[in-house]
Amino acid sequence: AILAYDNFEGRTVQHRADKAEKTYNQLRKVLRSNGALTAPYRLRIYNAIVVSSLLYGLVSVGITAEVVRKVSSDIAGHLRKVLRIYEHGVANEEVLRRAGLSPTAILSQRAHRLRKHILQDQGRAAGLRRIELARIQTILVQLEVLIAKPPGLTLQHVSKAEICAVSCPVCGLEYGTVEGLSMRLHRRHPEVQEDSRLALDRQQHALFGVAPKQSYLPLLALVEQEEARAPPKPPDDALADSALQVARDLLGSPNDKLVQIGSNRTGKRNMQVLRESGQEYQGARGNTLQEAAQTTFSAPQARKSTAPKQKLIADMFGSSRSSEKSKSVVPLDNKNAVVVQPPPDIPPPPAPRSSASENESPERWILSLVLSNPHNHCYANAGMLALFAALRTTPAYPGSLQVLKQTAQNAAVNGRPLTLCKQFVLRSLLRQWRFGPEQQDTIEFITLLLQAARVEVGRWESRIDSHSSVEVYMRGAGPIALPALGTVGNLQEAFQAWHQQGSLHALCNRPAILLVYLARYVGDGKSFTEVIFHEEVKVPVFTQDMQVEWDAYQPVSAVLHFGATPAAGHYRSLLRIQERWYFTQDGVAAKPQGLLRRHRKNVYAIWLQRKARADP
Repeated sequence: AILAYDNFEGRTVQHRADKAEKTYNQLRKVLRSNGALTAPYRLRIYNAIVVSSLLYGLVSVGITAEVVRKVSSDIAGHLRKVLRIYEHGVANEEVLRRAGLSPTAILSQRAHRLRKHILQDQGRAAGLRRIELARIQTILVQLEVLIAKPPGLTLQHVSKAEICAVSCPVCGLEYGTVEGLSMRLHRRHPEVQEDSRLALDRQQHALFGVAPKQSYLPLLALVEQEEARAPPKPPDDALADSALQVARDLLGSPNDKLVQIGSNRTGKRNMQVLRESGQEYQGARGNTLQEAAQTTFSAPQARKSTAPKQKLIADMFGSSRSSEKSKSVVPLDNKNAVVVQPPPDIPPPPAPRSSASENESPERWILSLVLSNPHNHCYANAGMLALFAALRTTPAYPGSLQVLKQTAQNAAVNGRPLTLCKQFVLRSLLRQWRFGPEQQDTIEFITLLLQAARVEVGRWESRIDSHSSVEVYMRGAGPIALPALGTVGNLQEAFQAWHQQGSLHALCNRPAILLVYLARYVGDGKSFTEVIFHEEVKVPVFTQDMQVEWDAYQPVSAVLHFGATPAAGHYRSLLRIQERWYFTQDGVAAKPQGLLRRHRKNVYAIWLQRKARADP
């Protein structure tokens, strides 16, 4: 056995699998040769030696779904060679059935035998016996759950490629791990690693910025020499700073040195006078500006001013919006006046950026939104993208989520990634939620967010007809848990099963959006049932007493989970925008994607919208 602080069951079964593989390799000539031993004799030898080596100590350490999967897979792989089963399409369950072996039954038998041995051992201390009995009872309960799993519940290994994909920045190919991407860059794109290398001169670097036995003064002198040799060039947007400096110099000058650009009569006008003589004011405005410019450039201070001052004053008068605009200001009665031409090398100021609501449609910005994932926050990213897609056409957007939506919309329009855990609005809504490094369930996250934001996603009841009256057996609000189906089904069958389970279940209102999720996780296993979720569904709604109507709803988004438990694996979402599905991933924008079989097997939560509002 292997002792560890975490996943000691998985580490132990891996260790026992390695031991069993070595034992099996030692018996290859006996088990795999066409000798005198028949299949029953080979099977007895395999059970007595290899299976015993594989199962040694597993019951004492603990049994989980991962242990059962590993044991069943290894035994089935060996039995295919021992029993000469080479047909294609034969599942592991069929191989075990032909051999007459049941790993779960063998483990259960060993667990009961260990419990009986603990009870009969009189030499154990009472406290130690109580702890061991509680532990073996927990293992027996886990085995009973694994043995009595419902039909259609299969335990499958999820490959790393399905859990998370890392895209190559050069060719765009996706790899399951960062190591695979690094190997791809090393072999196929060596120029990426060559360009990323930094030249490091250890003589010029130190821990605190100053090399040993040196002071900061030589460094400052070196910086001044470098700047004198190659002066830094300011960006084009910083050229206007010189005009601002001139304005500060003018404002700091004494009053007698300031340039007079107009008389008191050309100052502020009374609002009543402007209303009464609006046309006369507009007609005289151009002449007044010309007089002010003539007075300014005729003054001694203006003639002695430097070019930036002339540029500043020219900009002041060139930006007027009077009807008598001209490309130059030429004084008429002063020979020493200065003729000011508009500067040809200064580009016009950029037009103000319009808001995202003016340039972007109510739908397309979601496809450009990039949510970064510094930790295991894929559950929040996938859930928020699906929520944004569901709320995009609602008549009244929730006020508490309006600021978060505007922040995400601006980030999408400006092309910058957004980190949800750093948003103050989201943290103020989810004060009790801890954005830690561990993976969490997206249904719990979205449910808490909907409750904090007071978003209505459906209220339901289960009613019983007691002949004399109708009794409400159970009621609830929020996401609806749909029961797991058989091998293959659709979302309508899941709603039908939820409607007819025990008492009659149905909605109490007709919400604009509805959130449902599939109960795929039973015990330590996951149901990989294929669920067709992209079609229109009918949802039951109570009208009066036990009478029910069926409203049409259309799927608009879905959250997919690739992993064995909701607190592990990876979350991604599917968004339905203009009758097309888009697949999301952390750190990149959504991409068009057709629905695949692995999507139907791993869909977890589905957002629905009333048909009247789903197709505007």
